[in-house]
Amino acid sequence: MLPDPDRDPQFYDGVRPRRLVAWIIDLVASVGVTALVLFVLAIPTLGFILLWAVLLWWLCDMALRAIGLRVWSATLGMKVMGVELRDASGDRLAGLTAFVHTGAYAVCIGSGVLQLGNLILMGLGRVGRSGPDLLCGTTMINRPL
Repeated sequence: MLPDPDRDPQFYDGVRPRRLVAWIIDLVASVGVTALVLFVLAIPTLGFILLWAVLLWWLCDMALRAIGLRVWSATLGMKVMGVELRDASGDRLAGLTAFVHTGAYAVCIGSGVLQLGNLILMGLGRVGRSGPDLLCGTTMINRPL
């Protein structure tokens, strides 16, 4: 079961700013992986891969996110910042939940309006849940010791 925000506030203290920094770390990591893939594929494709750089970045970002959520219930940035996603019962994310959460995030990141809505939801909500969190029943908490 998820910790109660009233009885166990330590699980939710500082989650919002940590989540933002985690997102920035994940962005830098996905750009780095994308740059490496572009570098490796530039010569064999005679540079044509560069035309697909944005799509390649999106694919790398989604792959890193889906793998991290499935394996650790956290992306690389979330691990660094000491937060993780938990499902409605308080367990780590299962494969399908990680996949659906990543898909919902992909849709939101592709739309400025939806991403702005996510920021508003996270800022105003009691425990800082985003649209994909509400859809999947997940909640970001400080990683238990």
